[in-house]
Amino acid sequence: MLTRLFHKGWLLLLPLLLAGCGGLFQAEPRVLYLALDEANRSQLYVSSIDGNEISQLSNADDDIIDYALSPDGRHIVYTLRQRPQGDELWLMESNGRSPQLLLACPDNQCSHPVWHPDSRRLLYERREFTGAMGTPGAPQLWWLDSQTGETIPLLETIDGPSGGAAFSPDGEWVSFVVSPDEGVRLYNFRDGRYRRITSEMGTPAIWSHDGNYLLIRDHYLSYLMGVTEDEAIRTEAMQQFTLGVGLYLTHLEGTGVTAISGQEGFDDSAAAWSPDGQQIAFTRKEPKVLTGRQLWLMGADGSNMRPLTNEPMVNHGPPQWSPNGRYLLTQRYEIDNQQDMASIWLLDLQTKEMTPIVAAGFYPTWLP
Repeated sequence: MLTRLFHKGWLLLLPLLLAGCGGLFQAEPRVLYLALDEANRSQLYVSSIDGNEISQLSNADDDIIDYALSPDGRHIVYTLRQRPQGDELWLMESNGRSPQLLLACPDNQCSHPVWHPDSRRLLYERREFTGAMGTPGAPQLWWLDSQTGETIPLLETIDGPSGGAAFSPDGEWVSFVVSPDEGVRLYNFRDGRYRRITSEMGTPAIWSHDGNYLLIRDHYLSYLMGVTEDEAIRTEAMQQFTLGVGLYLTHLEGTGVTAISGQEGFDDSAAAWSPDGQQIAFTRKEPKVLTGRQLWLMGADGSNMRPLTNEPMVNHGPPQWSPNGRYLLTQRYEIDNQQDMASIWLLDLQTKEMTPIVAAGFYPTWLP
């Protein structure tokens, strides 16, 4: 009897142990990134988070210029820049196996793949070579089926260029940029609703994890304090202002935007929501000085804004949250040493310790 009760109790506790309780049974995430191989071609690599175990995933015959990991973590689509005939999109398993040509783009640049949440379809930007010099034209968003290779334009109703695609977490909405003066557009696949978010910059939107909010970047004017009346008379009016770039929050069903980071002419960029949606990490550059971008953190409403790094001569790339919300993955390089390649680092938000992972690598992301 006691034996049966013990086994029954153990079976009840087992799901709790597997689900968390310190993450004893969860595999440690790894870091996927690009780096140069022995032939000086950029390839895909994977590293443990301590940097002690590194392996090369791809062995392409030309440079891989960008890539995207599928939401289920099973596949990677990457862009192979074939010169001069055009780009190719390739598909392989996330362990590096079974690489296959997914789409050839003769006389076109086909890049910036973005997966739909269903982990089958994706969008990419297609630029046709034009003129005698073969200059890439404006981008157009196209669908691509990763199983059949079928490709069609995103929407027949789009006039003009389109790029910067991002899907809502449920896959019902897509946000994209038509042109800088048109701002950001949203389209609902289920009912055909259209929305437009005003933005002079026209940069891609960033969806919150619950799909209710979007972050966008836009310009703002910051008044230069301390300008005397005589100075104002002698100078043009616009010299009393500096143009900054801030982060703005808008609700999916709303009509307006709320500034959450713009101040004092800073240039804010590369925002990323924490896994619990309570915080936003971003990069910030000081105005009118030759300094690198620093990592900053704030609440989802712009509260409790604070710097995470203070290295003026180091530029920090877009932050990537770890699945447990404890770490930020970033690339960085010294702005006064252009000969060195970017390196990949890990910032522990609990200890504030910055640890190097890869000495020469770029475009990192988490690999489950």
